Amino acid sequence: MSDFSMLGLQQQISSARQLLEAAKTMEQRAEEKKIKQMGAKAQIESSKILADQQIELKEMREAISALLRHNLEQAKQQSTAVQEREKIETERYKENLKFTKIAAWTGIIGGLLGVITIVSQLFH
Repeated sequence: MSDFSMLGLQQQISSARQLLEAAKTMEQRAEEKKIKQMGAKAQIESSKILADQQIELKEMREAISALLRHNLEQAKQQSTAVQEREKIETERYKENLKFTKIAAWTGIIGGLLGVITIVSQLFH
């Protein structure tokens, strides 16, 4: 009878080992499945982040392009304003130079008339 009970005990131990092995296998599969799900979630999250970054990058490019266009337009306007100002200043310079020449000739003629007047008074 002791052989019979020993045999039953060995069968129970063997069955317990099989159950333990089966439980470990199921636990490993569940862990693998969990890791795969976490990996899939991470990939989905990563894809969302990349998509958001692409949208932000596109928006930044558009904003930079708009800023560059604005700066170019401002530079053109400033260049036009500088050219206009230089044109006006050149015209004023020419006009002032003309008046300076007139004033100089008027001074020379006035001086000559003054000398002629003094000389004519000396001889009269």
